[in-house]
Amino acid sequence: MKYSLIQYDDIKSRKLCVEFERFDINLYRIKGSPIVAFLSILKYIVTKGRPNSIIFRYLNDYPSIIKTILRMTSEATSILISMVFRIDIIWICHNVDKESKEFYPLITRIRRHLFTKASKKILVTDKLLVEKATNVFKDYRSKIDYISFGPNIPADVGNEKEQNKIIHFINKIKGDSTKEVIVGLCASSANEKNISYEKAVQLVKESQKTRYRLILIFVGEINDTMRKRNEGAYEYLDVHPDVLMFNKKFQVDEKKMAPYVDFYWRAYLDQSVPFTVYNAATIGKPILTTNVGFLGEMVNEYRIGITIYNYNNIEAILDELKTWNKGKLKSFLHESNWETAAKRLYNCIISE
Repeated sequence: MKYSLIQYDDIKSRKLCVEFERFDINLYRIKGSPIVAFLSILKYIVTKGRPNSIIFRYLNDYPSIIKTILRMTSEATSILISMVFRIDIIWICHNVDKESKEFYPLITRIRRHLFTKASKKILVTDKLLVEKATNVFKDYRSKIDYISFGPNIPADVGNEKEQNKIIHFINKIKGDSTKEVIVGLCASSANEKNISYEKAVQLVKESQKTRYRLILIFVGEINDTMRKRNEGAYEYLDVHPDVLMFNKKFQVDEKKMAPYVDFYWRAYLDQSVPFTVYNAATIGKPILTTNVGFLGEMVNEYRIGITIYNYNNIEAILDELKTWNKGKLKSFLHESNWETAAKRLYNCIISE
């Protein structure tokens, strides 16, 4: 049976592999470090024959210059292998403008250029990003297409202690508050592109002028580098009585939290699509974001939440979030699911 390879053994690759079971092409994951990916590719060729295509994904690098160069060498070798064996390369470009982690930008640009030239298709992660990608990869417009993903909501997540702490925190404030309570959830670690924590300060301050009492729940790691980026913001959130920050990673039971949470809060700087958009829509919750990065445009265009352009009408925004109509999310979910994602990837693989 024909087969293709996809980089990484993460949830996105695993979900796509499951959906590919319906097609006449198997999809296998390239497991292990990207530095030795070319060895895995050769092993597949020896044991299973030539694959139709190899799907590459994230092109992050490392703090170590040696590891970064080794990874670039591995990628160049993989491209050479694909040329020798006439294997198509498809690049899923998760971040149009830049990679999530860039310690050596010049090397990253070289690596992105290699994949831009070698790929049969460059897939961005939403159709709204196609136009933006044509401006970034101007000489390769004919290669650009898109793929959307789906939700990741595990059935059994555990972490009962943390889940119950969130519920207790919300219920206590609701019991004490004389104002109507509205709850936002942000399950994401602070990083270079994620400014949800810093942007939350203004949201909290402005909401205090309304008839609502805003509760924000943050689940994710906050390292020292991120704190130094805006120490005042983190200090404000640390001590605010209506903000609960865990400063550690764990899987939130989003189905269990659904009756307690009114919206998902997220603000991103770059041109990428977080899992949050698919999870929130599946749970039936709107996203609240700001007009920075691609997420603000996406939320506004698909009507899967509200994008804050200014805080003059913050009470009206909170009103709408509190009475959100789940019907607005149906058309987005029709296009954004794993079955559709697999079909689009399959069509890219079989296309000439």
